[in-house]
Amino acid sequence: KSSQLLPSKSRSKLEALDNLVISTVYNVSNKLCGASAKVLRKAVDMFTEQDEEQSSTLDTVLFLLEDTDLPATPAKKTSRELSGTLRNMKRIEQALEMLTKVMRLDVEADV
Repeated sequence: KSSQLLPSKSRSKLEALDNLVISTVYNVSNKLCGASAKVLRKAVDMFTEQDEEQSSTLDTVLFLLEDTDLPATPAKKTSRELSGTLRNMKRIEQALEMLTKVMRLDVEADV
């Protein structure tokens, strides 16, 4: 209701600012996905051989991390960026979980 009290010009400025913030957060989440993929690849190379199931899971997580592009159509761009950001955050969470597993396997192997 407070947006109804704002003049049209102020409302459009706020909407533009909202869109800019959403777009920026989406772009940062894409960069974090790329960085997570690089770190996960290096960790896998540095640590012991993984079993076949874990190797398959790693490949899947890496594929998802690197597949962050949105369709080029401008329709509902803000909604797609918001959903893309949430998807990227989930992918980063999965990458961190895999990184934890990879590192634990190496620690357990040393014991």
